[in-house]
Amino acid sequence: MAEKFMQMIIRDLNRVAELQPSLAANAEFSSLYVQCQLLITKALKDKQWSVPTPLCPQHSVMAMAAVKQVLESTNRMEHLFLGLSGQDTAAIRQLRVRAWTVQLILELRGHTMNRNKGEHEPLHLCEKYLSRLNELQRYLSISEISPDSFSQAIFSEMHKLESSKPGIIMKFLQPLLLHHHIPALTLSNQLRRANSVVTEPAGGSDNPLKFTAGLTLGINVDCVIENVQDVQNIQLQIKLPDNQTQLIRPRMADFRKLSPLKYRLLTVIYISHGVWTEPCNIAFSVAMNYNNEPVQQSVGETVASPTSEENQGLIELSKPIKVYVQPKAAKR
Repeated sequence: MAEKFMQMIIRDLNRVAELQPSLAANAEFSSLYVQCQLLITKALKDKQWSVPTPLCPQHSVMAMAAVKQVLESTNRMEHLFLGLSGQDTAAIRQLRVRAWTVQLILELRGHTMNRNKGEHEPLHLCEKYLSRLNELQRYLSISEISPDSFSQAIFSEMHKLESSKPGIIMKFLQPLLLHHHIPALTLSNQLRRANSVVTEPAGGSDNPLKFTAGLTLGINVDCVIENVQDVQNIQLQIKLPDNQTQLIRPRMADFRKLSPLKYRLLTVIYISHGVWTEPCNIAFSVAMNYNNEPVQQSVGETVASPTSEENQGLIELSKPIKVYVQPKAAKR
């Protein structure tokens, strides 16, 4: 019943976001939060958690996929919206810790059934998890925000967890997840969502842009970027048909400030590739880097991007635009 109710709320919030532009940011944020609640609720089915991993391998796959989606959504919630209060940010980070807790338990359960992974890996996983707990505890303390019941239960036993074996930590955390429900979130501010409207490249053409393989093709970029506090974090993302992803950092001189949080970007990006047997689409999008330690690159330089969005710390601000291109062999 609870899952159906959450699904109805998500549907209604998405509908509000479509019909009421003034409420779209708050509705989208709330929808993401409820989606995370739903994903974690589905991942914590009691009867599945009581079954040993080898007897229920599909559960681990599905639960891990849910964890990944929650982590991506919480990153979007924290970095894509302006106007969040300290309480809102605390709720997001505590939700993320729940997802990390599910992830840790699943990884420890998997290791219990597969001794070939080495004895040091569980200790490393627990140390990383405890480090994240300490970061959350520091943030809540500095912000003078009370933790939710789940976080409080963990914090009260932190001294025991730090000296416990991975198996004991797993047995301690699992019942906490099952017995402490995710609290509801009430937004106190009007939010604004970071986004980008791309005019060029327009995409949709049936005629491929042809260039000599190994050389470069220049693509004009014209887009408006709103509600981004620091445009130095803007990256232009190119996804190639061979699953490679390239990131290009625009020059600051290519940004035109239209208002305090609104910019127009006019630039040219250059792509290069080997010979293709036939024309294919590349996907262009504007993205924002939210990582504290961004990918090291010079202005205008193209770098290969990690495959995981969580690892690369990127959020797309525009829908991918398909550009039809074809690198051809050089004429002899």
